[in-house]
Amino acid sequence: METTLFTGRFFAMPPLTNASGQQTNAVYGFTTMLLRLIDEHKPTHMMVAFDAGKETFRHADFQEYKGKREKTPPELSGQFPLLKELLQGLGVAQFEIGGYEADDIIGTITRLADEEGRKVMVVSGDKDMLQLASEHVTIAMVRKGVTDIEPYGPAQIQERYGLTPSQIIDLKGLMGDASDNIPGIPGVGEKTALKLLHEFGSVEQVLARSGELKGKMKEKIEENADSAILSKKLATIFREVPLEQTPDDMKFNGLNQETAGPALAKLGFKSLLERLKLDAGGGAHAQEAAQPQAEVRVTVVDEQRLSEVAGALDEIKVMHVETHGDNPHHADVIALVLAGDEQQYYIPFELLTSEAAEPIRIWLADSAIPKRGYDLHRIDLALHWQGIAFAGAAFDVHLAAYLLDPTESNQTLSGLAAKYGLSFLESDDDVFGKGAKWKVPETEVLSNHLARKCEAIAEILPLQERELTDNEMLPLFHELEMPLSRILADMEKQGIAVNEEALKELGREFEEQIAKLVTEIYEIAGMEFNLNSPKQLGEILFVKLQLPVIKKDENRLFHRCGSTRKAGALSRYRPAYPSIPHDCKAAVHLCRRAAQGNLPSNREGSYVLPPDHRRNRTTQQPIPESSEHSDPSGGRTKASQGVCPFRARLVHSGGGLFAD
Repeated sequence: METTLFTGRFFAMPPLTNASGQQTNAVYGFTTMLLRLIDEHKPTHMMVAFDAGKETFRHADFQEYKGKREKTPPELSGQFPLLKELLQGLGVAQFEIGGYEADDIIGTITRLADEEGRKVMVVSGDKDMLQLASEHVTIAMVRKGVTDIEPYGPAQIQERYGLTPSQIIDLKGLMGDASDNIPGIPGVGEKTALKLLHEFGSVEQVLARSGELKGKMKEKIEENADSAILSKKLATIFREVPLEQTPDDMKFNGLNQETAGPALAKLGFKSLLERLKLDAGGGAHAQEAAQPQAEVRVTVVDEQRLSEVAGALDEIKVMHVETHGDNPHHADVIALVLAGDEQQYYIPFELLTSEAAEPIRIWLADSAIPKRGYDLHRIDLALHWQGIAFAGAAFDVHLAAYLLDPTESNQTLSGLAAKYGLSFLESDDDVFGKGAKWKVPETEVLSNHLARKCEAIAEILPLQERELTDNEMLPLFHELEMPLSRILADMEKQGIAVNEEALKELGREFEEQIAKLVTEIYEIAGMEFNLNSPKQLGEILFVKLQLPVIKKDENRLFHRCGSTRKAGALSRYRPAYPSIPHDCKAAVHLCRRAAQGNLPSNREGSYVLPPDHRRNRTTQQPIPESSEHSDPSGGRTKASQGVCPFRARLVHSGGGLFAD
């Protein structure tokens, strides 16, 4: 691992301080990533590489190397010593060598691994590392949170860039790297650099064969030949660092049970202590951690046992509703599980809707009874459309997980369980299958899996409460996020009322506009053609009508474009050619989609009202001509179920929440 990830966590995590007032958010974020990697990959050797000072051997060749970087904020620089001390306490090796960068240390270690045939994974957020990929070395590029890791070997680099790993250096030589102040060739970006490398193979060959190029590109290459050679040299990871350490110095036999606890406690990471079952004074609850998970106690409820469940409702601590379907508004409800301290109850959905289960439905609808579970927002919506009311949402571990780490991409319950060291919960894909193979398993398997989910929720919840408290986010969670999730659910259930007949009439008006626009376009062109074909449109504009190319490669733009997003380029011709209808192609396309009821949507069953020629200045989405198409009456058709949480968060006062 290298420490660009550390810097990334500083900017991704909310502010966090320990008891001494020191900033610790970057250390906390990096540590949670590290623990996740350890849990998932079980490494036998591990090392974190650090840069040693600002000056390296590269500055002898180019004094301005990394010269334009902003000064490291003191809130971040002050955390590097804390991280190093913590790594030592955890038992993770750390390398730092004067005059060299962390990349060079990792490059040297991967070279040695290649020579010995050892498998190595480099975890980084820096694309420069791709030059190290080989048969034995995989570069794990962290995109967003530690679960969004994209592994790169030579095959993946070839597929993504059409290059070999060694050509990544040539890529940087041509395009440069603004973050490191590597100049490259001015005006050459990644797209042009890739095109040159696909044709010539290397920086040296591009320079040697520059005579085959034409125009300004030839001039750029020849005028900046020295810059390209220097940039390639600066971007090359040095793989001959004089290491004093050996592979044995990187051995990792698990967290140091004697020193890890005190190191975490010193930083105030109490939630991590609990998750890892470590003692702040040293040592670990190893016996407790090693114990196999107790057999789950779950009762599969039938109609005769509903009275038993009704009598135990006061003892319920957490709940879970299993659903199936991406859209909660159309999801199938499979079962409800209620969990107390000693017993869990599995209630099939068919039984939940029966007359005998009315006490349970009353319990679900009682806002005075707190409900704790996973993704209560989805549960609320899914039950609502099945005619079952839900209220009293008190703690949603899914929402808390997002608040604690919005960069974490795997927020599934099994993903959260793994994050907190709970290995007893299988993923839904393992239990239900995936895609076309998805099916509801046998009742015994399903009831046990859902009961395990409740156990995971019950164990995760106090750990999250501790983390929220440590991060001073508990009031934010209870006073804003949880109430807001209820508002959003109610808004989605309410939807937007529309006048269906008025919308049909609007569709007919749009069809008339389409016919008029198409006729006008054909008259200007002097022929009929496929208006939805960018290639044919380009031929009409630049070949038949002989329009000049206002913007470089405009003709190619229309030939390549496969959507209407570039159609606005027509507006650049209107001052000289006023006969061209304003944004005609986009207008026809949008009108046709509106009339067909096929406007853009981020979820099935959720769509935007049909447009006219006006657009929202912020979103650039077409907006309705008036509000006459809405229908405030009770008999309404729901036109939209999507709600933007960011706008709903705009107003928050001590007197309550107000959604915009």
